[in-house]
This record gives sequence, structure tokens and C-alpha cells, in this order.
Amino acid sequence: MKTTLKIKALYQRQKQLLHKRAEGGKKPDQKLLKSLETNRERILNEVRELRLKDDVIHAFSEELKKAVMTLDEIKQNSCMLSEGVISRR
Repeated sequence: MKTTLKIKALYQRQKQLLHKRAEGGKKPDQKLLKSLETNRERILNEVRELRLKDDVIHAFSEELKKAVMTLDEIKQNSCMLSEGVISRR
């Protein structure tokens, strides 16, 4: 829980830095770029601290693949329907 709160705080900081960068005009200064990079590294370190199990990551990956396949199938059926290949019921 403590690690996830740290990640959330770092993410909020990252959003603030990116907002500053967007407001800054064309070329951000080196200090801002260094802050963004440091913050990103801290976020990655905190995520590593979570020590997510490989099987959890694998299961999530499989679910994501299934969702993508379902969306691809829906898209394909939609295209076929709009071309008149599949008759409308």
C-alpha cells in the first residue's frame, strides 16, 4: 500500500512537470528535463518494488490478448456487415 501511494504521488508530480513543460514554450530548460527524467526513474523503481509475480503479469497479458481478439472479430464482422457480405438479421 505504501509503495502504491508513493507511485501515485510521483505520478502526480510527473503530471505537474509535464504541464510546466507544455506551458514553457518551445524548448524546456535542462532543469525541467532532468526533473522529468529523475521522476520517471523513481516511478520505475517503485513499480519494481511491487515485485509483481510473473504469473499475475502473464494472466493479465492473456486477458488483454483475448480482449484484443474479440475487438478484432467485432471489427471484422462490422466491416463485412457494412460491405453486405453478412446478411442483416
